[in-house]
Amino acid sequence: MDLPSPLSRWRTERRPAWAAGVVLAGLPAGATPRVLDRIHRGLRPPEVEALRALVGQAALDAFVLALLDAWARGDGPAEDAWVFRGIGALGGPDAIRAVGRKIEGWARAKHFAWSAHGLGLLRAAPQEAARLALLRLSLDARDGRVRTEATRAIDELAKREGVDRFALGEGIGRDLGFDAGGRREVAGIHVALDAELHPWVVDDGWLEAPPPGAGAEATRAWRALRDDLRALKRVRLRVLERAMRSARSWSVDALRASWVEPVVILPLSARVLWEIGDERVRLDGDGTLRDAHDEPRPWPSEARCRVAHPRSMDPVEVAQFRERFEEYELVSPFAQLDREVYEWPATALHEDRFEACVDVRPHPLRLRALEEVGWSPV
Repeated sequence: MDLPSPLSRWRTERRPAWAAGVVLAGLPAGATPRVLDRIHRGLRPPEVEALRALVGQAALDAFVLALLDAWARGDGPAEDAWVFRGIGALGGPDAIRAVGRKIEGWARAKHFAWSAHGLGLLRAAPQEAARLALLRLSLDARDGRVRTEATRAIDELAKREGVDRFALGEGIGRDLGFDAGGRREVAGIHVALDAELHPWVVDDGWLEAPPPGAGAEATRAWRALRDDLRALKRVRLRVLERAMRSARSWSVDALRASWVEPVVILPLSARVLWEIGDERVRLDGDGTLRDAHDEPRPWPSEARCRVAHPRSMDPVEVAQFRERFEEYELVSPFAQLDREVYEWPATALHEDRFEACVDVRPHPLRLRALEEVGWSPV
């Protein structure tokens, strides 16, 4: 079999030594070098669609990831970094997600140029998986260079869309295919979410992972969903805690659209205390507002909504809500009702030096936490 149009017009070949043995399943023997040449030159959208229709997205993902691994085993020659362009053109969410996981490993191995290529791919890729990977790296990457570059990429995206970097996280995960009961089908298996956003296989009881007979495709799809949910949870909870610290507010409509109506997000929102207008309330599992006495409260038509901070609450009210959270076994994902609050000394408010901190050597992770809430090194 020969390549169909427009692929049949490909005549030139590219055969880097490190790519020997990498083939694109579903194409005739000897066609892969022509595909490599087109990746190097730049694939056009009709060519990408023709390849996808011919071999399927799963085969394209396997191909570009095998190509990337072969490039890395060949010491990652800079002149062949076009492999990342190939992932961007041909790879689906699974391939993008896999690159996101490799970036930190490359940095640990001192392959910083490889990490830069990977971050560039995530920056340019349109998939939600790329944005989620960048947000995760900007928050949790242990390598400072990776974290800084991921944060810069997120800031560029945020500036382009006219929002701050954490607001980008609110657009992720609103629709992951789950129904109102938190269930969906994944590659032939049925999955349900628990309150921690862990996906359970529910075809025959509640299983933590697909059974051995489910097949490789189902297991791969389930693992990809699990990884997406883990990253989504980390990002969304960081957004909530930062919102509490900075007193960020939403309109009623924006709060409901971002934090109440998405079935995947509501279990997280229901574990924090909210301030809607002048009232402190918690969210029930169906989105109902309830006060400290567990009485339902109506949603106002207009109000500013915030994640409640104990600094602005009466201790009696804090104790009442703590009882309600314990009663319903709601575990706050970050310190909120039990958060210690410190007042900055009034005498130090207008000084550029705080004597109590002189000669203190805090752990670097504590300094990172300060950067996350708006402080910057000088």
